[in-house]
Order: sequence, then C-alpha cells, then structure tokens
Amino acid sequence: MQVDKGGIKFVVGGANVMAPGLLTAGGYMDDVEADKVVIITGEGKETAMAVGVTKLSTAEIREQKTGIVIDNLHYLNDGFWNFKSPK
Repeated sequence: MQVDKGGIKFVVGGANVMAPGLLTAGGYMDDVEADKVVIITGEGKETAMAVGVTKLSTAEIREQKTGIVIDNLHYLNDGFWNFKSPK
C-alpha cells in the first residue's frame, strides 16, 4: 500500500491511514481483504515507513472513499522499529 505525498508525514508520526491518501494519484493499493497485515510506503519513497492492518478490503476502500482504512501498528523510528536485541 502506498500513501500520497500529503499523507507521509502523518503516517510516520503514527497516524492511521485514511482512504483519500490511497485513492489519489500518488496512492496505490494492492488487492487485499480486510484484516490483513500490510506494509505502507510513501509516494516517491523506496522503503517501507509503516506496518498496518487493513480495516476494509481494497474493494470496500474504493467504495467508501473516506475514513480510516488501515490501522498503523508500527511506523518508522518508533520503539519497535528501532528495537535491538540485547546481547
């Protein structure tokens, strides 16, 4: 899943993904069902910036066109993203 440029700063700040960020020209969605773990990237970026769980299927997101559609579980530089195993 890819959010448009306008959604990047919110997602890396821990915000959930909103439908418009996926549905605009800079957004992209893989075909997935609801309740699936997905990697979230940003328009123009090469690496993942978050991991989330879809609240709706891709088809439902296209129909609904609004609201929170992916719950953000972990995002770039949060405590889990930077976790290092003790030696």
